[in-house]
Amino acid sequence: MRMPILLALNVPFCPARCSYCDKGCDVIGDLSLLDRYADALTREVEASAHQFDDCEVQAVWIGGGIAGHLFDEKLGVLLRSLRAWFPFAPEPEVTLKVHPGMVSTETLTAMRRGGVTRLSIDYATANGFECEPLGRFLPPGAMDVTQMVLAGAPVSLSFDVLTGLPAQTPGTLVQTLETALRYGAQHIQLLPLRVVPGTPFAEHWVRENAASASLRRHLPNGAERAALSTAADAFLTAHGFAQYLPGQYALPGCESAYLRLEREGCAQLAFGAGAVSRIDGMQSQNIRSVRDYCRFSPDPERLTQSVFPMD
Repeated sequence: MRMPILLALNVPFCPARCSYCDKGCDVIGDLSLLDRYADALTREVEASAHQFDDCEVQAVWIGGGIAGHLFDEKLGVLLRSLRAWFPFAPEPEVTLKVHPGMVSTETLTAMRRGGVTRLSIDYATANGFECEPLGRFLPPGAMDVTQMVLAGAPVSLSFDVLTGLPAQTPGTLVQTLETALRYGAQHIQLLPLRVVPGTPFAEHWVRENAASASLRRHLPNGAERAALSTAADAFLTAHGFAQYLPGQYALPGCESAYLRLEREGCAQLAFGAGAVSRIDGMQSQNIRSVRDYCRFSPDPERLTQSVFPMD
């Protein structure tokens, strides 16, 4: 019997950096770097594939940044190649991370070629006043364009929704959830906003408004955050969603196989700059620098930055 395994392809690029983000993502500037990275990612995956013939891929995650739209053509080719390089389960889940307004007809073509079954949409909030301090590069209404592009596409939709935003109330959070459901959400991931030192959000917005009495400048306290969670749980439960993992809600049959197996400790083989693999009780991490990753990719052994036992 083959060992179940997860595949993760790290795509650490975004069109712009949100003010609260602390991920190791590169902002798109040199488009040729995208091509070099896609080629390097393909080389690393292909070089490793023969070592895992006794495994069976249960789910694939493509994210780390915003993978959709940035790698349309080459991503589709790479995802299609995965099935030739690895043994796959009969109906594997393949999740692609996208941003509202960043899904094109070319993205749909890549999804079809690569067998993408699920989109994880970095939605955050439906409310413009909650979005404003986050420095996001497209407004919430950009989801309207994505909905038109996706019309009829056979994919499951998961929405990432932030909680604990400035001025957020149970009512505005429910409004965001209502909007996500109208867009066709079958899965909701509730993510508490993290105020990370060193980010523009923490260093400028929070510091400048720490003493403000304005409700529009107010970060929810502990009790208010608890009220947000209670309101979200009540709303989603009333609309047929069930919480199957902390912060993860899904309609029946729409749970994320990747998230569930990851939580259960399933082995993961990850590729790309900064990618973290967990195999046979050991954890390894690739070098974080995208440019070094591209430079060293002809010699895959040089891509590993650290290896240590898992806790």
